[in-house]
Amino acid sequence: MKTITFYSYKGGVGRTLAVANTARYLARFGQKVVIMDFDLEAPRPAL
Repeated sequence: MKTITFYSYKGGVGRTLAVANTARYLARFGQKVVIMDFDLEAPRPAL
C-alpha cells in the first residue's frame, strides 16, 4: 500500500479536485483507491 498526500498552506487552491482526479486516474488503471479529505487547518463542526 502506498500513501500519497496533497498539502497546501492555503485553502481554495483546488486540492480536493486534484485528489479526486488522481484517484480516478489510478482507478482507471486497475488500482484500488481510497481517498479521504480532511481540513485540519480549519475544521468545521459537524451539523
